[in-house]
Amino acid sequence: MPAHIKFDDAWQQIPHSDRTTAKTVWHYTNATGLKGIIESTSLWATSTIALNDTREVEYGLDLVRGLWREMRVTEVQDAASRRLSDLLGDELASGTLALDIHVVSASTDDDSLNQWQGYAEAQGYAIGFAPNLRFAPFAMSDAIPDDPVPMLGAWYDVVYDPEVQRSMATESIEYALRFLRAPGPIEERGFHLPIILGTVIARLKHPAFAAEREVRMITADLGDDGFRVGPHGIVPFKTLMPADPNGHLVVTAPWSLLPIVGVRCGPTDSPSGALSARRGVERLLRAYGYGEAQVDSSSVPYRT
Repeated sequence: MPAHIKFDDAWQQIPHSDRTTAKTVWHYTNATGLKGIIESTSLWATSTIALNDTREVEYGLDLVRGLWREMRVTEVQDAASRRLSDLLGDELASGTLALDIHVVSASTDDDSLNQWQGYAEAQGYAIGFAPNLRFAPFAMSDAIPDDPVPMLGAWYDVVYDPEVQRSMATESIEYALRFLRAPGPIEERGFHLPIILGTVIARLKHPAFAAEREVRMITADLGDDGFRVGPHGIVPFKTLMPADPNGHLVVTAPWSLLPIVGVRCGPTDSPSGALSARRGVERLLRAYGYGEAQVDSSSVPYRT
């Protein structure tokens, strides 16, 4: 029997789980990243503990852990639920809850000086994705077919406004507390609850970063770890591949192709360099079935 995962419809009832309304999201990367994404038909979701700026996670953690202390109700249904509530509080206090969440970062800005500076290296690229297609962890192709897996697997706006952040976190904690007191196996609640709160944390960033216009694909700690070398050491990641509209991971055309609508080549030091970058990308895209994707050059006057 073909193995697959299925997205849990109830998961979409989490407060503020609506997807981005952007028509295209742009993932900034270097030449190695672009080539790897095209050739593997996949994206790497990085553990939130290994993002370029570790303070990103601390910002969301501080807000959610503070609200958890204010709102937590100790008179839950049974002793097992109380133990789970205590465990969640401990995970928030220590920050280990964020270990369960992995993200792919992108922006709604297709030609951002800030992003080119952060990710361009010798030559940068912004890959434009249509945000309507879901993704799933590749290793979950070995999962039990009838076992629904709660995960988002789509692009969601990062929230910068402090008032909206507090409202979003409050509603999500209220949802988590209701879920905590709901009937059902404690094991199931123990799996879902850290993901509910961890997902909120992954969407909160300091207002100073609002110009980034970031969107994130968010997934739970499912499937096997991959590892890459980053600026600060070893970085765990999950491999995500396109899923069909029912949430099943598939690896045959047409769903095996990524929803790439375009690629923008980053700033270069000459018109000839820009032309060379575009031509190389066009040939790469045609070779892997993305010949209709539009390739453009950056208009940012920034020398890489």
